[in-house]
Amino acid sequence: MKRIIFLISVLIFSGCSGNPPIAGRKIEENRNTELLYLIPAKFSDNLSVSKIEKECSMLLSLTDSVLAYANDNSLNIEYREDLSEVDEDQSVLRIEYEEIIPHQWRPFAVRPSSVATVKAEIVRGSEVIDITSKRIGSGVAFGACDRLEKIAVSGGTYIAKWAANSSY
Repeated sequence: MKRIIFLISVLIFSGCSGNPPIAGRKIEENRNTELLYLIPAKFSDNLSVSKIEKECSMLLSLTDSVLAYANDNSLNIEYREDLSEVDEDQSVLRIEYEEIIPHQWRPFAVRPSSVATVKAEIVRGSEVIDITSKRIGSGVAFGACDRLEKIAVSGGTYIAKWAANSSY
């Protein structure tokens, strides 16, 4: 009996002694190094989000996430308050939430989840150079604002990675 317990524990602990997983995905070496200006994120005009705007800091979390990822990975993204601070021939990253569902119930769920769709465009002048959209969900936090802010952080990381590998 002692041998069996010893063998099982050796097998379990030997499986845990491998190399630790890599913390995050590395950005491709052929990433774009041109300066990209980030303007404040916004909600789409067709969304009715007055309560979310007042109570949650989704837009700020999204912008902070893009800038934090850019800073951590030496990306050339700078924040500007509005387009008047950017020349016509420079690339601009515009981010917008197209859809937000703060409370979404799923079958057999104990609590609701939240879902949001974020869209990002790289624009130079009036020309859209590249565009992406991603639907992100979270059911981890208890409050709607907490879930939506987790979604915003994930969205910011996704957009920063996408922008780094985009050709603009």
